Amino acid sequence: MNITLSADETLIKKARKYAGEHNTSLNKMVRTFLKSIVSESHDKQNDVEFFLNTVDRIHGNSNVNTNFKRASQPIFALAIMESFRYVLPNIEKLIFKSDKEVLDTISKFVKSHFIENEGELKMWGKIDIYIYHHYDGKTYTFNKDGEIVKNASIIFEDHASISL
Repeated sequence: MNITLSADETLIKKARKYAGEHNTSLNKMVRTFLKSIVSESHDKQNDVEFFLNTVDRIHGNSNVNTNFKRASQPIFALAIMESFRYVLPNIEKLIFKSDKEVLDTISKFVKSHFIENEGELKMWGKIDIYIYHHYDGKTYTFNKDGEIVKNASIIFEDHASISL
């Protein structure tokens, strides 16, 4: 069955961009959300709060820090390759999950990502750590084994970008 939903144009553009960055579609995100609402047991009196908290859970992001030191690489090449430093499991594995479940999922993902990439990112070099920025503003540092690093030092993250 097809339905038509209406929303602010800016919101739709941001949601589509977000979906594209996470290898899914807006349609699939909405479908997943609706399936979860009807299958999850939650307090029906708090549906609005439940919805807002659930949507917030998908806004975390994760990036990879490497031993990269710029030598002579053109800035436009770095900007193009920047996306390889942003990694996150499939969004469906993160929505409607408790904080513990999200962190467990990130942990498993980090470990498999490190193995799949043989501990190195193209152009960026050897992977040192993974940094996950949780939706609530907390930052978690993971080592290559997917373990949270306790008392991790503050990491300053540099990003390459180019605007036309």
